Order: sequence, then C-alpha cells, then structure tokens
Amino acid sequence: MKSNLVVKIVIVAAFIIMLSVIGWLLDDRFRMQEENGELVENAEQMNTEIESLEQDLTEMQAELDRKDLAVEEKDKLIAEKTKELSKKQRQIDQLLKQGKINAAQADEYRGKIAGMEKTIQRYEEEITQLKSQLASVTSEKEAISKEKEAVDAENDHLAMEKDILQGKVNVAAILKAANFRYTNVKNSGKESDAEEEFKAGRLDNLKVQFSILENAVASEGSKNLFIQILKPDGTIARDSKAGTGTFTFEERELPYTFSQQINYDRTAQKVTVVYHPDSKKFEKGNLKIKIYCEGFLIGESALKIK
Repeated sequence: MKSNLVVKIVIVAAFIIMLSVIGWLLDDRFRMQEENGELVENAEQMNTEIESLEQDLTEMQAELDRKDLAVEEKDKLIAEKTKELSKKQRQIDQLLKQGKINAAQADEYRGKIAGMEKTIQRYEEEITQLKSQLASVTSEKEAISKEKEAVDAENDHLAMEKDILQGKVNVAAILKAANFRYTNVKNSGKESDAEEEFKAGRLDNLKVQFSILENAVASEGSKNLFIQILKPDGTIARDSKAGTGTFTFEERELPYTFSQQINYDRTAQKVTVVYHPDSKKFEKGNLKIKIYCEGFLIGESALKIK
C-alpha cells in the first residue's frame, strides 16, 4: 500500500516537471519569435534609411553638376548641401551605433560623403573664380558704360549741331520771290507804263511780274507756286480765266488765285500772271500779293489802288 503511494507521488512530480519544461520551452519559443520579428523590422528600417541616404547623395551630385545655375544660386546650394552632408554624417554614425549598419557599410557611405565634400570644394573654387570674373566684367562694363555715355553725349552734341546746320541749310534753301512789278493791261491788250499811277477807274487788268531769285543750295526741278491776290477787304481774289483750288500751308488749306509751275535750275527766273477781276473792276485800297512755294511764304508785296 505504501509502495503504491510512492509511485503515485513520483508520477505526479514527473508530470509537473514535464509541464514546467514544456511551458519554459513554449515561452522561449515565443520570445525568440518576437525577437526575430524585431530584427526583421529593424533590418527593413535600416534598408529604408540607407536607400534614402543614397538617393539624397545622388540628388545632391546632380544639383551640383548643373552648369546653368547662377553664381548666387550655386553659392546658396553649396551652403545647403554642406549642411545636409553634415546631417547625413551624423545619421551614418547613429546607424552604426544602433547596429543597423556594419563598419564596412559605414565606411562606404562615409566615402561617398567624402567624395561629395570634394565636389563641393571644387565648386566653391569655381564659384570664387566666377565671382572674380564677374567683378572684372562688372568693372569693364562700368568703364564701357561711362565711355558709352561720353560717346552718346558727343553724338547728341554733334546731332544738335547737325540739326542746327541742317536747319540753316533748310532755311537757306527756301526760294525767295522779289522784284515785284505791276503793269496795267487794257482790255485792248495795250500795256501802260508800270510807273503810271494806278486808279480803280482806269485799271482794266493787272499784270504781276516777280523774280524767283538765284539760290545755289535750293533743290532743282519742278516747283509749284501758289499766288494769292488779296482784295482790299482781305478776301482772296478769284480770276475767271484761271483755275481755282487750295494748297496746304501750316496745316491749313488756303485758296489761291493762281497756280504756276516752274522748272527751277537755281538761277534767277521771272514769273508773270495777269489778274482779271471777276467784277470787271478794281476796288480802291491796298491790293496785296503773296507767293507760296513748298509750304513757305517766299515773298509778298502790295499795290495801292486809288
């Protein structure tokens, strides 16, 4: 009886020990699975951070290789990338300390960063040269600008003198009408002495003669003369035997009494017109004659009719 009790106690104790061992094994297995999960997660995070670092280094190199960046932009970019490289260096040290990368990987990434630092140094030297060249070009540009200003001022002065001279030439080239002479032409065709006193009752038709003076600087060729005869009341006289019309003077359209075309050769030339009043008689008072050519009043005269 006592022997059976001992056997039962041994069996129970063995069973309890077996359960404890099984529990410990299961707990150890779960703990190992959890640790393996954390290791996998850490490895994935490490790979992600390393890939990000490599991508950053590649982008930095591409930005620095852009030759079309202005000096100021390159200067600013280099300052930014130098700061980023320092940050990446700290990240590498942290990854190595955390065991997420090994020493060989850390050395590899440090080598890449060292290469980037050399690239940045090369660009810093290039920027220094560019700044020196820019300062030289700016100085040359300022000198050229001052020289250009002096040349422009001289050209303006010459242009002003040319305009003044051209103005004088233009004025000198204006034709002049002078030496007016008047003759009474009777209806019979007989002409009276030009010195005879002109009286309204005895004046049938008026012949007006004048000279276009010699002018060596005037242009040669065909010239249109517009002749106005102004009656004592100031109105423009009309001649039934002459054509009528208008001409432009000082941006206005003015009527004329006669239009005469001449072929000017720079020598003195006489012009004659005969005025036949529409009313068949002359009025007492001052009769004025004005000659226009090429937009200028080139001569005028007056005749007193008693």
